[in-house]
Amino acid sequence: MAEPFSNGTILTDLCHKTWSIGQPIAKGGFGCLYECRSTSSKTPIYVVKVEPDSNRPLFCEIHFYLQLGKKTLQDTFIKVNHLDHLGVPQLISHGMHISLTTKRRYQHYLNENRVQSIGKQILDIFEYIHSHGYVHADIKAENILMNDSIHIYLLDYGLGRKISLQYKEKIQRRHEGTLEFTSLDVHRGAAPSFRGDLEILFYNILHWLDGRLP
Repeated sequence: MAEPFSNGTILTDLCHKTWSIGQPIAKGGFGCLYECRSTSSKTPIYVVKVEPDSNRPLFCEIHFYLQLGKKTLQDTFIKVNHLDHLGVPQLISHGMHISLTTKRRYQHYLNENRVQSIGKQILDIFEYIHSHGYVHADIKAENILMNDSIHIYLLDYGLGRKISLQYKEKIQRRHEGTLEFTSLDVHRGAAPSFRGDLEILFYNILHWLDGRLP
């Protein structure tokens, strides 16, 4: 687990730009999310993820953002697909950039209209990352942030990777991800897949609507 930072801690990124840490937003098994502002400006608000450098999924996540967290790439996808929003954060140095004013995590028992909106945006995210050969493999409420409008952001690409074109089951790879939502392929020890992302999303939708899983 990453060592907690106090409010006002100053971080310096790879470009020697300084950032002031704010309130914690969420924490997981290895890392923590904090509000963050550039010391040269009070706005906008960003999000910084802090994890120990010994955490293997951190390097997978950095690799994902170096490939698909580019503003120009995302802007092109949004324009070509006539979207008003794409919920994949942009990379600034080794952190995640989200322009949010207020953030909160989704919990289950959402109404059908809200679930439909979330599901559609995640499908847009899938279309973007899948079209570049990547999967997410760990969709769950704890990895979704929202602002005050209907827009969401899908975070935590620690399990994100290029898909394997060959289906092969390995015992040591079984059950990766969040156990209750993991796809059948991964439970069998196969690599995450496009269909696995859709399956995981489906399990989440059931949970958000009813609070139960089959």
